[in-house]
Amino acid sequence: MDLAYTLSGSLAICDRRSWQEDLLAQYIKTFCDISGSSYSLEQLKDEYRKALTWPLVWAAVTFADVEGTVDHCAGVMLDASASAEDIAKRNKAREVARDFVTEGAARYVQAALDEGSIPCVQGAMCR
Repeated sequence: MDLAYTLSGSLAICDRRSWQEDLLAQYIKTFCDISGSSYSLEQLKDEYRKALTWPLVWAAVTFADVEGTVDHCAGVMLDASASAEDIAKRNKAREVARDFVTEGAARYVQAALDEGSIPCVQGAMCR
């Protein structure tokens, strides 16, 4: 699951699409070299596809209440007694937080769509 969060959320969509195959291959090679496991790249890809549903849940929660998530990340707005400088800093922090959470959520959704994660889970639930 950590791998799904990292690749889907940390990389720009175009970079993830370009590098994902190589990164997954390097990951499984390193994992097997260190652990002695014979876990295959195809097994990893299947688990990765399934794990992408968890970042998708985070994205859904984020999109449902972007401002609540921004409040959590950057703090609620300051009251009228705050200095203009403090208000400006808080507004900037909220702007950065808003960009961060919406971009991250968009990346998670796109990764799940690109990898066919939703039908993968639906198939498992319908068995």
